[in-house]
Amino acid sequence: MARSRGRLLFGISVMLTISTTCDSHGGSVLSTIVHCWKPKIDQVCERAMSFSRAIEEIGEGPTSSMALSRDMAIEPHVNHSIMMHMEAIDMHLSAIGGFLSALKQGPRSPTQASRGGTVGDPSEVLAEGMCSAAFKGDLKTIKMLIQNGADPDACDYFHRTALHLASAEGHVEIVRYLLSIKARVDCVDKWGGSPLTDAVRAGHEQIQKLLLDAGAGRSSSQPRNARPGQQESWLIRREDVRMGRRLGEGDQGVVLQSEWRGMPVVTKILKDAENVEQQHGFLHEISVLSRLRHPNLVLFLGACLDWDPKFIVTEYLEGGSLESFFERKRLENGMQDWQPTVSQVLIWATDLARALCCLHQLSPPVIHRDLKPSNLLLTSEGHLKLSDFGLSRVLDKGKSGGNYRMTGTTGTIRYMAPEVVRSDLYNEKADIYSYGLVLWFMCTGELPLQGFVLDEFVQAAHRQLALQPDLARIGFKPLADVIAMCCQADANRRPTAGDLIQELSYISPPADPHRKATDPPPA
Repeated sequence: MARSRGRLLFGISVMLTISTTCDSHGGSVLSTIVHCWKPKIDQVCERAMSFSRAIEEIGEGPTSSMALSRDMAIEPHVNHSIMMHMEAIDMHLSAIGGFLSALKQGPRSPTQASRGGTVGDPSEVLAEGMCSAAFKGDLKTIKMLIQNGADPDACDYFHRTALHLASAEGHVEIVRYLLSIKARVDCVDKWGGSPLTDAVRAGHEQIQKLLLDAGAGRSSSQPRNARPGQQESWLIRREDVRMGRRLGEGDQGVVLQSEWRGMPVVTKILKDAENVEQQHGFLHEISVLSRLRHPNLVLFLGACLDWDPKFIVTEYLEGGSLESFFERKRLENGMQDWQPTVSQVLIWATDLARALCCLHQLSPPVIHRDLKPSNLLLTSEGHLKLSDFGLSRVLDKGKSGGNYRMTGTTGTIRYMAPEVVRSDLYNEKADIYSYGLVLWFMCTGELPLQGFVLDEFVQAAHRQLALQPDLARIGFKPLADVIAMCCQADANRRPTAGDLIQELSYISPPADPHRKATDPPPA
């Protein structure tokens, strides 16, 4: 703790020293150098403060990098971030110290400058200026540096280029400009990350599309000299995965049961590698999955973005989908209808509500947009996990009053909220409507709203109505009430996922443990 705060104070003192040096020296060359270095010093201070905050979250624990690595092994992404901050502070403060020494020595002769190797070297200053400006989103400075001979592919100590930094920070115009001047799109940093993996991790979808259009992901993104511990934490090597039997197929990908590191996994392989829109959707799913950790969300293990076809690796769940589970039970029952007990439905309903609560309470919230039985997977213990985030969207609360406008009727219309069918503005309450219909399926084992055709869904939606399933089929009234709350036409009147968890906790299982939700109430 003391070490990180000491570094922060030193970083601030360095910036004050630079400012004083600026005031006491004249000359356009020195002004340009300081202009290039000023953002870097700001970056040092920001990194120091981020590092200090991370340490404070841990508490007064160990301060050495080795101890941090050991104690934080359960959170590798946090550990990786802290290690980056520590290395960055060390490297940048050392470089700034060299820069101050160069200032004290005065300007160098052309002969000295040609030897290179110090911070005073113009090419070194231009490279650092490129990275600093890209990090800050300063397109004007980047253009000025390029005009003065800066290399668009120049990198910092971590082998990160301006394109890496702009992609990670979401600076769209800088990425567009760098690509227009032919910056290398598949350059890799010290950890094996490319600008594309940076954009995917941060969820910057527009930048992902720009990089894909420029040819990103068509060559290997692993550095030749990178050790496994240095590589991007979720990047998986193609040769480490052994593909197995086909489990299913969707519009965008083929799903296989595979093996990775000696354990069964599921691989979702991009079907059309030449389709940029499908690639964009695929990368979006990775960017969402890679940031999610919850017992009721399918576990993302990694992805392969080298060459084609690209694929996602997730955990394998022995129970299969909820849809296939009901199909198996129907076969075992001689093709007769089969329904689970109320107790089992309550477990599934609570699991799904918790998954939605996690998504909707993220900052910013995530809307799944495609809740249906085939996207709900079962563990060997009978618990439920939500999967398939290809159609999910991050909700920007700063726009449209916390609503999101969908283009077209993306998703499965049988489970789609009326406001989504109308392509109106909507928010996470659209998932709640779908939840109600999925809950009806859990109770009955039948598809909701059977007998309705597409035109009837659309007409009802445009009349500001919501088609409700047959609640008379649900003999266990507490569950029927939950379904009715969720399937209201007015999205504002639907409960939140947190409300659902609370409502379900109030429901006591019936005295008869074998009672089904469709059984009539006892006389």
